[in-house]
Amino acid sequence: MEDEDKIGWLARKINTLGPEFVVQFVDTPRDGLVRYHSLLGRMVRNEFKMWEDHWTPQLVNGVDHSPDHPDQRSQRIIEQTWERLQDG
Repeated sequence: MEDEDKIGWLARKINTLGPEFVVQFVDTPRDGLVRYHSLLGRMVRNEFKMWEDHWTPQLVNGVDHSPDHPDQRSQRIIEQTWERLQDG
């Protein structure tokens, strides 16, 4: 798994949001995790200054679909954190 430090950081941050939030997050189906992109994704992007990183854009109709784009990277962190929390 990539980004272990970021996954651990996000898991701890999620726990600070309270037990109801943790249950809600863990019970969310994988394909529903995009609902956390604005809240948790922004927290990850800001904490780890992902917008300062450089990536090579992969534009499709003017939209960057690069797997290294900060939005894509933070979503992977959310998904990997969700996977970790599934295991208890």
